[in-house]
Amino acid sequence: MKQKLLYIKYLILFFIMALVPLGAVSKTTTLNFTGVTLLDAKASIKASMVAEEVIKKTDAIANATEVQLANYKANKTVLLATSTTPDSNNILYVNKAVSGGTADGSSWANALPELADALVWAKNNEATSWATTPLQIWVAGGTYNPLYSPEDGANFGTNQTRENTFLMVNNVQLYGGFAGTETTLTARDLSITTNTSILSGDIGTLTDISDNTYHVVVSSGDVGSALLNGFKVTAGNANSYSSILINTNNYNGYIGGGIFNSSSSPSFTNVEITENTANYGGGIYNWSSSPSLTNVAITDNTANNDGGGILNQSNSSPSFTNVEITENTANYGGGIYNYNNSSPSLTNVAITGNTAVYNGGGIFNNTYSSPSFTNVAITENTASGGDGGGILNQSNSSPSFTNVVITENTAAGVGGGIYNYDNSSPSLTNTTVVGAIYN
Repeated sequence: MKQKLLYIKYLILFFIMALVPLGAVSKTTTLNFTGVTLLDAKASIKASMVAEEVIKKTDAIANATEVQLANYKANKTVLLATSTTPDSNNILYVNKAVSGGTADGSSWANALPELADALVWAKNNEATSWATTPLQIWVAGGTYNPLYSPEDGANFGTNQTRENTFLMVNNVQLYGGFAGTETTLTARDLSITTNTSILSGDIGTLTDISDNTYHVVVSSGDVGSALLNGFKVTAGNANSYSSILINTNNYNGYIGGGIFNSSSSPSFTNVEITENTANYGGGIYNWSSSPSLTNVAITDNTANNDGGGILNQSNSSPSFTNVEITENTANYGGGIYNYNNSSPSLTNVAITGNTAVYNGGGIFNNTYSSPSFTNVAITENTASGGDGGGILNQSNSSPSFTNVVITENTAAGVGGGIYNYDNSSPSLTNTTVVGAIYN
């Protein structure tokens, strides 16, 4: 219900903008959120997670007998190496609730019970043909935990507890949200919450984040057409100063609780990234990475330092289309923190209700970072102890705004709407700012 009201609010807001003769507002200004289905489903997805965790806790794997499950676990190394077989369309099937079958992944009836095992097989069997016909992994509803660490030298099959993560594999496309009977992607219905495929870092005591994995999903290096589509990513907790190498790239345990991309640009579609924590980049951390995000909700993530929802650093310029970035919290850049030549593009995006303990409640652009905003609402963000409630631009950061509304943002200091500092000069076209602009 909350998301429906938020959506309606922005429709009304932009309708008013089209009617009221404000000098900076064009009558053609619109905010067309075609991703509303994802946002409407969000509240129901949260409710279903409780049921999913109960299923996980009781080990009720959809009528699978204890003997069948024990046999799979005891022999899965051999099974994966010798019998895992995509179907004729190059699709592997995963279903947490599979009962019986051969567990070779060749059909829903013979599905692999764990996504982690499907990714290990994919990593160990990469084929050049996947560049033109990507391997697809179809994942039925359920909660899936990362079981292995992809650390270089660990053979991506070793349980290293909090260093375990789901690794995006070159030219492998992951699709979630299936009931477990579909024969085509178009038959998948993402609005059915019982089919939600949840990737959770909660590998230890449920709801105790101290033993959760540092990152839920990682992508390292060139991953071709790699895709995550139809998943919820949650419960990552990047709070350790340990580090490992993955595909020769360094992954620090205090960065990127939900998703950590390093020199890597996969695609994310129909994804919810929620309730992850980190010192930097609570929901997503991009290092020299420019992924594309379409129909994505980034909500309720926390960073102790920079970028509650997203931290883009060192030439990271992702694209956001039909995205909601709401209710994230950080010391700096509650919703988004862009740093060091990082200039993402945002189209049809709502950045609302984010909080910075210090500066940049909605967005903090720092050091030659000049993102572009088109059809964007930046509202109700707060810099509770500093400047720039909506946006703070610093150190030669000059973003562009077209058909944007910046309103109801607050700051304890100056620049409730926008704070510009140190040679930062944004351009505003058909844009309304309600609240102070400080230069």
